[in-house]
Amino acid sequence: MSETYINRHGRKPGRGLRPWLLIPKVLAVCCYFGSLVSMLAVWLVTPRSSSPPMGSILVIDNYITIPSLLIAMLLGFALVIHHGPVLLRMRWLQCKILLAVSLLFIHFQLEMSFLPRTPLKPLILALVAAMLIIWLGRHKPRLGQNIAAQKKR
Repeated sequence: MSETYINRHGRKPGRGLRPWLLIPKVLAVCCYFGSLVSMLAVWLVTPRSSSPPMGSILVIDNYITIPSLLIAMLLGFALVIHHGPVLLRMRWLQCKILLAVSLLFIHFQLEMSFLPRTPLKPLILALVAAMLIIWLGRHKPRLGQNIAAQKKR
């Protein structure tokens, strides 16, 4: 016979909205990062003698990259609102928000660079910023912050 579980710690069953916000956010981030890698691959695979494949890159950018970035940012904002000021004190999240805002400016630069010149530099910059954001969200480094010392004050 199985033993019945006794809730001794007073935890509520379920995790609230967090899984409903986090799982689609992870999928949107995967789509975003994959679209950046695919744009870079299309750009690098095209022979130098032919013209750059701007049509393919613009389709990937307009229909996959930008919508998935906006969805990921909106769901991330909802997660921050859901968990309140506790997360906003964390330095890793402050750096992540700063990088996310800078990513919007990188994409604006990327959209403007499609017209006259090569979008390779802003594309690589967006890819590096996305990798940093994913790393910060996954590992949550302290970045010199001692949370235990702050709680004693």
